[in-house]
Parts: sequence; C-alpha cells; structure tokens
Amino acid sequence: MTAVSLTYILMAHEGFRLNMTISYIAGGAAALILFAIYLVVLVRKQKKLH
Repeated sequence: MTAVSLTYILMAHEGFRLNMTISYIAGGAAALILFAIYLVVLVRKQKKLH
C-alpha cells in the first residue's frame, strides 16, 4: 500500500507530476526501505524477548 500511495502522489496531477518511471522507482524503493526497517525492528524485538 505504501508503494501505491507514494507512486500516486508523485505521479498525479494534484501531486508532484513526476515522470511515471521515476514515480514507480521511488514508490518501490520507499516500500523496500520501510520493509527493511520493519524487519530490523522485528528482529530486535525478538532478541529482547529471549
């Protein structure tokens, strides 16, 4: 959902009106970065529980 929302905001006429290719790359990159942060936090919480 993050990738879709960010891509739309970057590409839409009421948003930043960026090129479609740039918007898709930025949306995918943001989603991957946030997923990596989620995994790091999850692993750290698991280690605290043990």
